[in-house]
Amino acid sequence: MPGRVDASFKTEHDLFVEDVLRIEAAQRADAECIADALAEYNASVEPNGAVVIVTGMSSGTLVTAVLDALKACLDANAIVAAKVSIDDQHYVMEGARDG
Repeated sequence: MPGRVDASFKTEHDLFVEDVLRIEAAQRADAECIADALAEYNASVEPNGAVVIVTGMSSGTLVTAVLDALKACLDANAIVAAKVSIDDQHYVMEGARDG
């Protein structure tokens, strides 16, 4: 039938793995503190101590909000740094330093 789309047809582009933002802290207590601060983003702590947030097809706005909240958490709790990984890219975010 012309103009009809077969909804059962899927391409490899229809299948995707949700984007995951991973945060690693030096201490498990820091990871748990970070997860608590990022609870509104459904952050969870994995058995290996990494904090994980599933962002789905992430928007820049969501990622920015998570990173802003992470920075505030690091500063407020004297956490020196955390490693942030998303899309196979790795970054280090530093907390505020005294002096």
